[in-house]
Amino acid sequence: MTDDFTGLPVGTRLDDQLPGIKFLKYGGMVGGIVVDSVSGHVASFNDAPGCEFCGSGARISFSALQRSVSLHVGLLPVTGVTVQQDLRLTGLDAGGMAVATAIANVTAGTGFDTTLDLAIAEPRIATVVLEAVNDPALLAAIAVRDITFEETTGGQADFFLVGPLGETLVQGGAAADIPVTIMRIGGSSGAIGFTFSQLPAGVTGSVNPNPSLGTGITLHLQADASSMPETRLVVLTGTPTPSAGPAPRSLAMVIATTPKLRIFGPADIDFAGCNPQGAHGSVTRDYWVIRDPSISGPLTVSLEGLPADVSGTADPQTLTFPGGAIGERVTVNINTIAGPTVPDTAVTLRLVGSGIDLPFTVLVHGSCPQQNRNFVIRGQFGYLNANSVEPGVGFQPLIGAQVEFFRYRSDWYDDKVGETSTDDQGRFSLDLYASIDGDYYARLRLFSPEVEVEDADNSSVWSIDTAHQSNSGGLIEVGTIQISRDGGEGTPRAAVWQGFRNAAREFPDKFGEAVPGGFFKVQIWRGHLTPLTWYDEVHWAHGYRTGEFGNPYRATTHEFSHVFRDVLDGPESHWHGDDLLYVYGRGHGSCIAPVTGSANAGFAFHEGWAEFWSNDTTCCPGDESNQDIEGTVAHDLENLAGKLPGNVSDRRKGMLQVLQRGPNLIHSDEEFRREYVSQFPGIPLGNISDGCSGVENRHAYFELDPAWQRENLMPAIRARQKAITGFKQQQRYSTGLRTFMLRAAIEETSVIIQRMNEQLAELDRGGPPERYLKQAPFQRLRRAEFLSMRRAIQVRALRDACAVVPPEQRHEIERRIRLLEESRIEDAALETLLPLPPVAGDDATTPLREDGYK
Repeated sequence: MTDDFTGLPVGTRLDDQLPGIKFLKYGGMVGGIVVDSVSGHVASFNDAPGCEFCGSGARISFSALQRSVSLHVGLLPVTGVTVQQDLRLTGLDAGGMAVATAIANVTAGTGFDTTLDLAIAEPRIATVVLEAVNDPALLAAIAVRDITFEETTGGQADFFLVGPLGETLVQGGAAADIPVTIMRIGGSSGAIGFTFSQLPAGVTGSVNPNPSLGTGITLHLQADASSMPETRLVVLTGTPTPSAGPAPRSLAMVIATTPKLRIFGPADIDFAGCNPQGAHGSVTRDYWVIRDPSISGPLTVSLEGLPADVSGTADPQTLTFPGGAIGERVTVNINTIAGPTVPDTAVTLRLVGSGIDLPFTVLVHGSCPQQNRNFVIRGQFGYLNANSVEPGVGFQPLIGAQVEFFRYRSDWYDDKVGETSTDDQGRFSLDLYASIDGDYYARLRLFSPEVEVEDADNSSVWSIDTAHQSNSGGLIEVGTIQISRDGGEGTPRAAVWQGFRNAAREFPDKFGEAVPGGFFKVQIWRGHLTPLTWYDEVHWAHGYRTGEFGNPYRATTHEFSHVFRDVLDGPESHWHGDDLLYVYGRGHGSCIAPVTGSANAGFAFHEGWAEFWSNDTTCCPGDESNQDIEGTVAHDLENLAGKLPGNVSDRRKGMLQVLQRGPNLIHSDEEFRREYVSQFPGIPLGNISDGCSGVENRHAYFELDPAWQRENLMPAIRARQKAITGFKQQQRYSTGLRTFMLRAAIEETSVIIQRMNEQLAELDRGGPPERYLKQAPFQRLRRAEFLSMRRAIQVRALRDACAVVPPEQRHEIERRIRLLEESRIEDAALETLLPLPPVAGDDATTPLREDGYK
């Protein structure tokens, strides 16, 4: 039979209106809609409201398995452009395997007479997918005139599964439900039983109903309160009875967990670095407790399970997160008798509060030498921002960044011996203890309880190591280290991190409350041209400037304001819907419509709020009342803030309170004004256009040059390749554990190069920013897979080393394996066995002074 669209009104969104077929969403987003053409009514397959860059494509399922399928297809004309494109029709069986393919070349505007035919020996085609082949510019607007197929009922019973788009997030201690549709074919009517593959650690699941006789199920997930951050690809499998289908069918879903509490710090405490005090000695270590905003405190902190002759305290014993802080430092001090060896003992650092009882294990071990002596390691870190952004400012202290301290070991992995944070002058100082002379160094990490900056290619927080120095003199003077890029003309990561941390600190410092969404991550992407915010995560283009002269941290504050605004608006699933509707992530400017696609009030408010919050407001004469223009929205928000009493911080807090009135309330300037009246009923609104005069800003925001970005990415890839060559050369004269450490470094670096090449391919492919934004769920999965692979590489190397190292060394290796496999404390020192060398063209470090401070 043949189905066409003659009897359907123009504007009909296609679902199951035609007998024997059902139109599904191509890529989970793109549907079909009936349009008029010179050939009559046809189905256009680029209907994704608000999603300008989803591409064109069709996915069609049949009520019975088919032996042959035929489509008449064409391309709708594009004004001013000649489009010639290969279209591919793929027939899939119920298991998702391709069983037939047809390709034809089509020119837009020449009608819809091109035929794509599929024919196989047995009726196995459950769905067909029609799409363009290699269309990076997304110019193909695919249309179908009619569909011919054989069977509408009967035949072999079968089914397939349709699930959610993107990832499903489950918070520690909470539940989540995932609806799954059972698409039954050929009279499928029997029961289907369901199983699923391994869930993230600490998550249990059940299917309801199971088995299912209907057309849908719900996968119910429950996360343990102590679950750790993890992203996993979970496969749901339906096994049918004979009347439901011939074979099991599967559906892959991305499921991620996020904990209520995270602890960052050392996973083990070694008494070898103790501070001797007469017959006893003590070790002090700091831990950061990072909370989800839903946890307000107070939390009691205790140490449990201390071994014999060991005592300990945690300070403070109660965490209140003063001023709405997202994180609070806990100092653990343990004391033992100097001399005897403390066996490996799992000590519990327990956090208890309302609905919270979470244990975190710290492995305590080692002997406290009686002859230990102290030494001091100190220094200062700062950065030089791009001269075009902050001309003449010069050295700026890096405030609140983590500094770790290590003892270098030439034949082993280095020992972490302490950590602290830089003060408001970028300075750090710590007393350390050792029984023998050795070489030590400091490691700066762009991490704080508010935000961390990591490189997307290696999924590690960006860090630098200082030179190795001996502790024999009692003082290790690191001096003043300045981080810059391109001789002060570029933007180093340190400036990016400081901009985001400063923006986040406004909440506890000025408003006395936590950042909505809490701790967040900024990833540095070498292949991006502009920053993008994906709900609570920022993807920053490597080298993108933090702002402009006069507003030097505009861009970091702008992206941060997206983070907290989107979190206040609702959960991640709600954000996905808004992204489809309003098309976030497009090139834009204050007084112009988005560079691609059409303007809308939702996009304008999203960007207008960020411009207001980052003190980047203007007005747009000619569009002074147009709520679809972001500059108009920003101007109105500034006017509304100016009507509130108090100082600047009071007024900004008042505007924040309007956003905080509830989720899913504000997606336009009009809706913000409505909630503003409810929050401040005595304050007149005025007109949107009030105070608007002058010349409008018709420019789009800055984007990096693709050729320049490529020129920076290629040397970075070559530097990683050179590092592998260096590791292989070291292997030739290495023995024992060092050989296996080098093997792990080679394997890890090889995977990093692969990820960098993927960024290069995306950069060369080009396309609008929104295309990158829509890849974010899959990038999270890739990151989780990389982290698991990196840990597996390290564990495998350590296990293999145990077979060749002397027996007295095995226990220490086995201890590290235990920490890697069991610890729930997030200890950066466990990430890798060997730190990778810096890459060419990266941020440079310059000693300004070798003693004292700036």
